Amino acid sequence: MRIALDYGHCLSGPDTGAAGNGYREENLTREIGKAVKAKLEKLGHTVIVVSPDYATSVSDSLSRRISAANAANPNISVSIHLNAGGGRGTEIYTKNGTQLSEAVSILKEMNNIGYVNRGVKDGSALALVGSIVAKSMLIETCFIDSSDMSIYNPDKISTAIVKGLTGLVVTNPSTPQVPSNPGNNANKYLNLLSHVSRWRVYPLTKAPVVGNEVGFVLPSNFGGLSYKISANPQTDVYTIYTESYGTVNIYAPRDNDSTITTSPLYGGSSSSNSSNKKYLNLKNVVPSWRVYPLSKAPVIGNEVGSLAPSRYGGLSYEILGNPQTDVYTINTTSFGKVNIYAPRDNDSSITSSPIY
Repeated sequence: MRIALDYGHCLSGPDTGAAGNGYREENLTREIGKAVKAKLEKLGHTVIVVSPDYATSVSDSLSRRISAANAANPNISVSIHLNAGGGRGTEIYTKNGTQLSEAVSILKEMNNIGYVNRGVKDGSALALVGSIVAKSMLIETCFIDSSDMSIYNPDKISTAIVKGLTGLVVTNPSTPQVPSNPGNNANKYLNLLSHVSRWRVYPLTKAPVVGNEVGFVLPSNFGGLSYKISANPQTDVYTIYTESYGTVNIYAPRDNDSTITTSPLYGGSSSSNSSNKKYLNLKNVVPSWRVYPLSKAPVIGNEVGSLAPSRYGGLSYEILGNPQTDVYTINTTSFGKVNIYAPRDNDSSITSSPIY
């Protein structure tokens, strides 16, 4: 099967998506979409991604997606989105509300993982439905600004979509064996390209699937990251050393987000080049700033305590992770390793060296 796959919205510019619960839609559509792509390709299907990461306008974004999808001549076109407005559940838009078997199956699979089935609806007026020549659908997977996000799991959602489309389930990567040698990747480097905002890393003793991660590395914060590969315990899984998390595994399929080379592209990773470090600076005008446990959403009510920047004339922390947009992992004396929500405004800054 040949599938045109659209990751809803752009990463920057006029066509960014909805926000809620500390998440951004354009980031999550790519997180889900890339997992869908990998699973479909593992099943032998051809996937053509039609999404630009930037466009000059909403109409430019839509026209580029439509042109790419129609040029791909797919059997089906699938656009992935997250809903907003405080509701709950999954709904799918098709031409004239046609009850496509694939759409009905996806809704059933999404319901099985906890999302309300809101049904198939008429999406003829939607650009990524009505303007696509082939059979098409737009999936509003869940609501980004409701309790739907308490069960958000991109691996489960992508599995539900793939099973709905194909009737098949892709087995997750298994728990890797303790790596013994790098195999064909001896003296090679894994390069995480500069346009990728974050990348999950996993303990050596757990399967490299969403939910098992120990944290994230941040290629875009450092203009890209390169790591020497110390082992390759299974296909597309590599063992690397990081300063923040020690020796970990990383799942890096061969796509446009990473490369493997005989020398590092980025002049050394953050684990060996202190100049790549970034710092979050909380300015001295702010009396208190909430911090949150790593295991909970960074929203009011979940805080473990507060920092006091004004009391100390400002505070600076090395950024250890960036689990979602404007949320950073830092290590504090009072609360240990925590997450902090720090949008780009006049109260904080990010620099290559600490201000305070």
